[in-house]
Amino acid sequence: MNGSLHRLYRPNDIQYRPKQRPVYSRDDVLHELRRVAALVEHPVLTFDRFHLHSRMGWNVVLRRFGLWRTALEQAGLAHRYSGRPVTDKFRRRVSRTWSNDALLVELRAIAAANGRDTVTVKQVNASAHLSVMVFYKRFGPFRNALLAAGLRPSRFARRYTEAECFANLEVAWRHHGRPPRQVEMARAPSTIAAHVYIKRHGTWRRALTVFALRRNAAGADPPFVPPDPDLARRLRDEERRGARPSLRLRVMQRDRFRCVLCGDGPAASPDCVLQVDHLLPFSKGGRTEASNLRTFCRTCNLGRGNRADAA
Repeated sequence: MNGSLHRLYRPNDIQYRPKQRPVYSRDDVLHELRRVAALVEHPVLTFDRFHLHSRMGWNVVLRRFGLWRTALEQAGLAHRYSGRPVTDKFRRRVSRTWSNDALLVELRAIAAANGRDTVTVKQVNASAHLSVMVFYKRFGPFRNALLAAGLRPSRFARRYTEAECFANLEVAWRHHGRPPRQVEMARAPSTIAAHVYIKRHGTWRRALTVFALRRNAAGADPPFVPPDPDLARRLRDEERRGARPSLRLRVMQRDRFRCVLCGDGPAASPDCVLQVDHLLPFSKGGRTEASNLRTFCRTCNLGRGNRADAA
């Protein structure tokens, strides 16, 4: 009995039967088109509106008639077809008849309206009359059109100094009355995008904190409040020449209380004195952080001066 049941219900004997799709005739599709058209109040019957109310997919209609327009005509709904959606700007296409000088004048007007000395592709496409494709056809690369209009080719091409970055950030900070958000740096009165600061400092919050610390050290009035107090404390430690005691202890523990050059330490030589020094000297821009600190004995550290050693 058990053996016969086991033979009857063996898993390998179960065969998969694919789901049978319903077959709709031509009259069925036309009837469904008319039914959905009666439900849709909008004068235009599109794919999306048909799919929302229909019991069949729009692909069934295309398999039967080939084109959506043909299906609507066969169902007596030709007046519900509008064709491909076209914007008003595309219908006018007035920029095609403009001269090159007129296009460049419009570029300058867009730059003036945004308070910038350059124009982005997104700003051109957002205008009422222009599309960036017009400039591609007339001038080639968009950079050529900007140069012909006397505008700055791209904000990515310019290399800003640290003083320029901090001056721009100070203007934006005082304009908003708070630390500016990353997206706000792409709008006036800022003239330098946030990605410039992120590339230099790693993150936007770190860039704000570095700016606040350095401006406050220079005597900013009123002082700027760093957005992250913990990050501000770490940055202050990095800009100090001497490491704080907890950092010195962490570096020595990492190096197992031995000199990284000669291997000597208090455990082997009671007279050995360990010191923590910069791998890249502080005078050459080295930070006071664990990755740039090494444990040396007094003998190996004597006379190193500001010489940089390999990691």
